[in-house]
Amino acid sequence: MFELTEEKALLFHRALIGLLRDHPNLIPRARDTLMTSREKNPAQETVWDRWEALLDMPLDGMAGHILADTPDGGLLRAHSPFSKTLLAQERNAVWQRIGLMQFIGHFHAAADGLGLTVEEQAVLTGLQASELTGWKAVPPSTMETATLQHLKTVVSLHKAMTRIEANADVHRRWLRGMSETLGATPISLLLGGEMERVLDSLSGAVQLTMGPGDLPRMG
Repeated sequence: MFELTEEKALLFHRALIGLLRDHPNLIPRARDTLMTSREKNPAQETVWDRWEALLDMPLDGMAGHILADTPDGGLLRAHSPFSKTLLAQERNAVWQRIGLMQFIGHFHAAADGLGLTVEEQAVLTGLQASELTGWKAVPPSTMETATLQHLKTVVSLHKAMTRIEANADVHRRWLRGMSETLGATPISLLLGGEMERVLDSLSGAVQLTMGPGDLPRMG
């Protein structure tokens, strides 16, 4: 239970940093909450002093401390004034951001598993390569429906291939090798806008009722 709570606290504060960039007025409100916490629990003076210093830092400096994957970072997150500062709609915005961050993590894992270069990811998603690279450091706070759908197709592709064969090296060889079924290399079809054709082919392979030895081989 402790590990689950700490994981949620870390996710919450990662998303919160993005919210603070757009709504810096939350920091003065956190100072008010901190003052109340001091009055209610003076025994935690050392932690409150730490937070008071953090709230005076530039945002990037603050983030480095409260997102640290260390016992000290966990202690700060456990006593965060932001947890009691946010209104209901602000809290919902944070958790929506968390959901988007987690999905982008799934996308990056799928792209890495498929061995897609950043340039190939850019073609498949319609985004700039620099934007995709930047997501690993600062995930976006919002995303257009069309962009989200492009990312979903990459995740779906990886999921379908994994259901047929778990080995990532086999996935990568299959993507770049000639497919007799498709009449081309799958990667060329993907980059040419024929994602659905590749997905349909894989979907058919997944749904076959024959035994494992009868399934089409990727490698």
